[in-house]
Amino acid sequence: MRQRHNKDVLMRNVYTNNVLILYFIVLFLVPVLGGCTDNRYASERLFWQAEQKVAQIVNGKKDNLSNDEYERIISAYREVIDNYPLQKYSQKAQSHIIDMLLLQGKYKEAEQEFTAMADNFSSQPEIASQALFARGKIYEYKEDWPRALEEYEQVIAKYPLSPRGLELPIYIMRHYRDKGDQRNVERTYKQAVKNYRDLLKDFEGTDMASRVKEYLALVHLSKGNFKETLKVYDDIIKEDMNSAFAQQALFAKGDLYATKMRDISKAMEVYEGFVRKYPEVRAALAARLRLAELYLNDGRLAKAEELFSAVINDIPGEKNLCLRAHIGLSKVYAQKGYVEKAVKEYELIAKEFPRSQEALTVPFVIVQYYLDKGYNLEARKALRIAINQYKRITEDNVQDEVYRDEAANFLALCYVKENSFDKGIVLLEKLARKYPDNPMYLIKIASVYHNIHDLDKALAIYKKIVSKYPDHSYIVNIARSQIDILEQK
Repeated sequence: MRQRHNKDVLMRNVYTNNVLILYFIVLFLVPVLGGCTDNRYASERLFWQAEQKVAQIVNGKKDNLSNDEYERIISAYREVIDNYPLQKYSQKAQSHIIDMLLLQGKYKEAEQEFTAMADNFSSQPEIASQALFARGKIYEYKEDWPRALEEYEQVIAKYPLSPRGLELPIYIMRHYRDKGDQRNVERTYKQAVKNYRDLLKDFEGTDMASRVKEYLALVHLSKGNFKETLKVYDDIIKEDMNSAFAQQALFAKGDLYATKMRDISKAMEVYEGFVRKYPEVRAALAARLRLAELYLNDGRLAKAEELFSAVINDIPGEKNLCLRAHIGLSKVYAQKGYVEKAVKEYELIAKEFPRSQEALTVPFVIVQYYLDKGYNLEARKALRIAINQYKRITEDNVQDEVYRDEAANFLALCYVKENSFDKGIVLLEKLARKYPDNPMYLIKIASVYHNIHDLDKALAIYKKIVSKYPDHSYIVNIARSQIDILEQK
């Protein structure tokens, strides 16, 4: 990962709303170029010195940097590139320069830097392909798709086996799919399939062939051609059942049956086969967990409870899998009506996984669970506890800002449950202003007004959602359905 100077947090806070910039900052956080040479160490030292200069320039800044300060930062990093143009830290320095140019809206200069990076590291396919792809993303951001497409096709032609070169045929097809351009979806789907099959001919019998097959399966999957996807998975598995590629393909086959084809029995059969074939690999734990979740979704609660409990006992060190198993077990208890066990499991999640999103939901989930079961006295007690917990988080400046805002969201919902509607609406309106691209807060506000029978306000907000968020089809459909209901009253 690219080492940031000690004021990087300040920089991110200043520019947090610039999505394009954050994209490029993340894009080049990749490990590159090795080699233990004198030049490498000298370039590392010079890069460190540049970082110190930048830290001094940024120190104490609360507003945007001046043009002069941007130039001084760029100059500090430029010195690394000028002295050691082909070293690892030169690529890092060039990425920082690009960040600075993009922050100033200097897209043309940023394009030139990407071109220079692609030229300087043309012998390093991963870096060169990333640079060309990023230049294409600038054109896309400027709504110049033809020029973006030119860059992407260059990557596919020049660096077909780089991660970007393998991904881009699918990326291009998805672009047309998202635009609703079915004719070009069909055209680029066929092109992508041909591209991967041509590569397979060139690299038949190598590990790279298995990697290409993964992308061939993915393009079929992205197109919704599940029959062809399964054929490719089976081909990978048949080729070498003991390879890592075969393991991945078998697991993906189970996911395809479970999530896309909705064939639960087939999915269970695949996951059970995976556990039998690869009992010692880590993915077997995930397969067992997926089996437990499928049994839960299928209403086979006793088997689900058995499997979730076994997973928890067998993998205490696997935090993410353990969390999922505890969540699954809590759902089993809730569906069985085991109130004390369900609440105990919720509380355990909050205690053992305190910084997780799931833990943050627990106080509200307990309230809702008691209400659903008709335990009104317990619900009122849990509601007061939840409000106090969420208030403490929102007032704790040590906590991450996004985490505090999510706590504020749950606090607002708790106020609504308490019938403190004004408090809930005030919090939701504050979040809606802070996150204008997220329509969920407006949906919740409209729902509150609807429930308290302020129908004019509810109707106005639903109409605003339809007008402001046309690309959020799921939310827009909800809003439209509510508009139809309200207009009939």
